[in-house]
Amino acid sequence: GRLLYIDCFNVSAESIRTCLETLEQMPIESGRKKIAVLGGENALGSKKSFSINYELGLSLIKYDIDEYVIIGRKKDATESEKNWYGDSYALYKGIRRSIRNKPIMFFDDLEDAGEYLSKNSGKGDIILFKGIYRLCFWAAIDIAFATSLTIHNPYFKGKTI
Repeated sequence: GRLLYIDCFNVSAESIRTCLETLEQMPIESGRKKIAVLGGENALGSKKSFSINYELGLSLIKYDIDEYVIIGRKKDATESEKNWYGDSYALYKGIRRSIRNKPIMFFDDLEDAGEYLSKNSGKGDIILFKGIYRLCFWAAIDIAFATSLTIHNPYFKGKTI
């Protein structure tokens, strides 16, 4: 009973904004939620990764989204991991700083994220999944909604974040 908007191949600050603009424009019944599940931008290099993702998080206050769920490596991820997977924790920190009146969650475990989405979303909600394919968001989708994206996804190689 949920509508899933899945864009999990590549990610950039601009593509996140574009997806959020699209999500904002999607019609939804009164009392239902628009949830954005995001991962941070990757391949930025160690000097820019934190600041670009953090600034992106700060800018998300302008979107009419009911809840944010951020998935990525732990806050103590190495620079190499941030470059490969994206600096989701910096994105989370920026969102937490700018948005104070909406639920904002951070998960570094796909099972926990899936269980959260299963319990905290309902019929009629629209959920955006936007992140780099290396984060394996489809595993969290499978856990949350009993789909079989993991089995049919050619990019999944048994890796988890």
